[in-house]
Amino acid sequence: MRWSLVVVVAIACGHPDRVTPTPTPVPVPVPVLDRPSVVCDRAVRCGIIGASQRAECEAPHSRLTLVWGSPDLLGFDALIAKHHVHPDPGGEQRCLAELARASCRDPATDTICGIGFRPLVPDVAPGGACTRWDECIDGFCSSQAACTGTCIARHPIGASCGANELCTDGTFCLDGTCRRRGVIGDACSDWQSCSDALFCDGFRPANESTHDRSPEVPGVCKPPRGIGESCAGAIDSHCRADLYCTWGDPAPTCQPTLARGAECRWLDACGDGLACRGLTLHGVTSDHHYAVARAGMCGPMLDAGEPCDPTAFVSGCPSAMRCDGATKQCRSTGHAGDRCESSWITKPHPDGEPLDNAGCVSANYCDVATRTCKKHLAIGEACTPQTFGVEDEPCFLGKCDAATHHCVTTCK
Repeated sequence: MRWSLVVVVAIACGHPDRVTPTPTPVPVPVPVLDRPSVVCDRAVRCGIIGASQRAECEAPHSRLTLVWGSPDLLGFDALIAKHHVHPDPGGEQRCLAELARASCRDPATDTICGIGFRPLVPDVAPGGACTRWDECIDGFCSSQAACTGTCIARHPIGASCGANELCTDGTFCLDGTCRRRGVIGDACSDWQSCSDALFCDGFRPANESTHDRSPEVPGVCKPPRGIGESCAGAIDSHCRADLYCTWGDPAPTCQPTLARGAECRWLDACGDGLACRGLTLHGVTSDHHYAVARAGMCGPMLDAGEPCDPTAFVSGCPSAMRCDGATKQCRSTGHAGDRCESSWITKPHPDGEPLDNAGCVSANYCDVATRTCKKHLAIGEACTPQTFGVEDEPCFLGKCDAATHHCVTTCK
């Protein structure tokens, strides 16, 4: 005799004449992630800002534009009002969840989710007017930022490509035609010939020099290199995302990242959230990489006021700070109110030396009169022209008109 599972359960509980209904599952609420907390936690953990800047980072309209960007100057609200884009209701939470768990070694996550990010869905079809790529449902906007252009659809495999003709995802442009990107084992001729996460191993471009002429050598699409595999001679290491290339060694190989306190001989040698503090480079090796003059040590990022070595290629100061040459301490740099010289590089930078540029970051410019960083001005605001090529442009996505002394858009 076959009894139903429900009746058997009822008898086992002492109630053969009554069936207990199955309780309705209570949905577990999904925690709502707080944007300032997630973004600023990651910024501290990954060495973008110092721990002492944590509270300032969370403040509304924080001056730490290296983290926040300038969404007010990007005109998101105007695009929404024109129905060129609309908010993605779940986009921010999905992106924050990814940001909270992503490795510091994944810079794409910060680009997509962290800096001035706002989850928007494009509403302009191909052929419609646009001012930003964000507006186009398919393809891209033909104009430079802030100027009026047209949404142009990407072209499929077999279609033409070139100026103002981009190919769809998963394809690339070769000899004027959109072609499928290669899979493992396919022949390739450059980095874009292979599918995402693969690289073109062994490819060498043709050398047209009369002294050392040689034909192009095709490569083969391969997955990233594993532990112990050679990465010597490569422009990019092509090691797995959890590994690094020991370019500081005579025979570089892909190896696991190092723990706190370990000696390190390359910029990305240390584990998540650590820096190769004190690493000093000088000169160039035979395979065109910087040579190691002094090894560093893996350690957490420093903070404002902590001692650092201004001569080291990796000082250990967060991205939002620099190692002051006079005090030999980390200090905030590049943000509104910070001291500055200019964001323009006015003299050649020697190989292997740290780039000591006291400029301004993100949506700031270096004001000539005060030598402090100030927030970029919006189109239409009053401005003071500065010397182009040496000093910073005060206007965001435009220029300061010498005749009217107002920020204007310059469209080609």
